[in-house]
Amino acid sequence: MSQQLSSELVWNTLRKELFAVLGMVTARGEARTIGIVYIVHDKRLYIATQEDSWKATHTRNNPYVY
Repeated sequence: MSQQLSSELVWNTLRKELFAVLGMVTARGEARTIGIVYIVHDKRLYIATQEDSWKATHTRNNPYVY
C-alpha cells in the first residue's frame, strides 16, 4: 500500500530535527553521503559547515541545491 506525504508534513517533520544525512553523486558518478546540521526557515534548509569544506563545495555546486 502506498501512502502520500504532503509537503507540509515533510516540512513539519524537518522542523523538529536538526541533523540529517544528505546523499549526492560526484562528477565521476561516485555516491557520497554527508551528515548535516541544519535549521528550517521559510521552507528552506540552512546548513551549518565550514565554508571551504568538501561538504560546502559540493553542496554549493550541486545544480539541485538552490
